[in-house]
Amino acid sequence: MTATLNAEKAMQESMRALITPRVLSPEQIANMKEKLKEYQDTPFDFAVTDDLDAKRLLMQVGTMLLDSGWLWGSPPTLSGFTLGFDNGHQAAELSFDGLSIDIAESQRSKLEKPALALLNGLLGAGIKAGANSTPDDKINVAFDKKSLHIIIGKR
Repeated sequence: MTATLNAEKAMQESMRALITPRVLSPEQIANMKEKLKEYQDTPFDFAVTDDLDAKRLLMQVGTMLLDSGWLWGSPPTLSGFTLGFDNGHQAAELSFDGLSIDIAESQRSKLEKPALALLNGLLGAGIKAGANSTPDDKINVAFDKKSLHIIIGKR
């Protein structure tokens, strides 16, 4: 009986995690902005899944990064569409699950600290995310190797 109740509770928690929007509170944004300002002028771009939750999170993160002095660049030219946002910026559309922050291995000395600061802020806010440093020859040619790439997909 206890095992069944525990399994049901775990299933309910998993379902709740799937339907709860990924949102940063004003306090979380303010804390992250303070830490991210140290890395102003960091170039970044976005790729996002055509999903309302992913787009909302992109706008929160993108606005926070702009407010921190980061530089939102042109989206990668992937085979999908480019999505425009109310703030005048764009993101490439990409089918993806999760949230990933990617940098080119050749830019590790420049982009690793900003990538980890963003990653740690998101994780601290309860948003599941990961980060990767990819060998330059393995990076999609559409991605600018000198930019930090934030890829937001469905949960």
